[in-house]
Amino acid sequence: MITGGLRSIEVQGPGTDERLVPGAAIGSVSRDTLKRLMIRRTIKQHLDKEIRFAAVKHHPTHWYLLLIGIS
Repeated sequence: MITGGLRSIEVQGPGTDERLVPGAAIGSVSRDTLKRLMIRRTIKQHLDKEIRFAAVKHHPTHWYLLLIGIS
């Protein structure tokens, strides 16, 4: 739906009847949780690249590849 030149979406459900515009959210996520998720994603992306690099170059893997299981 377009309203006044802004894109928006209506969200209706049990206990909610809201209109969202870009950048808006329903509910919240704590800043600490968001930071942890971003750090975890960054580490995983880095380690995935290292694994691909090691496979292509036939290098021994780095010690920190053991960190893949970080939770």
